[in-house]
Amino acid sequence: MKSRMKQDWTTMSRLRKPLYVDCSSRASVDRDGPALLVRVPGQADQYFPARRLLRVVCRGPVPWSPEALFLCMERSIPVVFTDEDGVVCGVCTGRGNPDDDLASLLDAVVDREDWRERYDAIQRSVERRVVKVALRRAGLPGNDLRPRHARKALRRLRDQVCGRRASAVLEREAQAMARALAAQTLLERGLSGSMLRAKHGPDLEGDLADILEFVLEEPTREIARRFGPHPPSRPVLIEALHRHENAAREVATTWIHRVERSLREILV
Repeated sequence: MKSRMKQDWTTMSRLRKPLYVDCSSRASVDRDGPALLVRVPGQADQYFPARRLLRVVCRGPVPWSPEALFLCMERSIPVVFTDEDGVVCGVCTGRGNPDDDLASLLDAVVDREDWRERYDAIQRSVERRVVKVALRRAGLPGNDLRPRHARKALRRLRDQVCGRRASAVLEREAQAMARALAAQTLLERGLSGSMLRAKHGPDLEGDLADILEFVLEEPTREIARRFGPHPPSRPVLIEALHRHENAAREVATTWIHRVERSLREILV
C-alpha cells in the first residue's frame, strides 16, 4: 500500500507544472479558494489551482498575501524567492507528505556523529559522480573532481561560449531551478530543509541543490550556444531548462534513496 502511495505521489508530480512570477510585470499573488490568483496591471487575472502546481519561483519583490503563502505550505508547494538578478534568497516550504516516515528517521539520528559521517560520504560520492559526468560531457579533463574546481572550469567554458554577462544570467536561473527541485524533492519525502537546519542537522536542501547544478550544466551550456551573448527572455529560458528536468529528478531520487537507506541501516 505504501509503495502504491509513493507511486501515486510521483505520478502527480509529473502532471504538475512550475509557476514563475516576476516583479518586472508588477505582479502580485493572492489566494482564491484552492488556487493562487496572480494579478498583473492591465491584464486579466490568472488562476493557478494548487493541485496543478509543482513549485513557485518568485523573482524580485513580488507582493504575496499571507493566505497565498499558507495555501502553498498546506499543499507542500515550495516557493523559491530570488532577487531581481535571479540569486536565490530563500525557500518557503510547508509540511511534507505525512504518509512517509523519513522525517522521523532523520529526527532519530540527526545528532549522531556516525550517521553524519555516512551522510558526508554519500554526498561526496554522488557529487563526485555528477561532476565527472559534467566534465566529460563538456570535453574537459576529469583529473580534478573537486566541486569548486569543476564549477570554475565549467563556468570558464560557458563564458567562452556566450560571454560572462550572459553566462552569469544562465547560471543564476539554473541555480534557482536546482534549489527549487531540491526543496520539492525533500517535501515529497516529508522533509523540510529549514526545520532540519533548525535542529543543527545537515543542509540537505543546499547539498542536493549543489549536486543538481552540475546536472543542469549541460542544458545551460546548450542554451548558451544557441543564443550566444544575448540570452533569451526569461520565459523561454525557463521553458528550455524545464525540458531537462527529468534528468535532474532522477539524480535527486537516487540521492534521497541513498540517504534513506543509510538511515535505516544505522538504526537496525
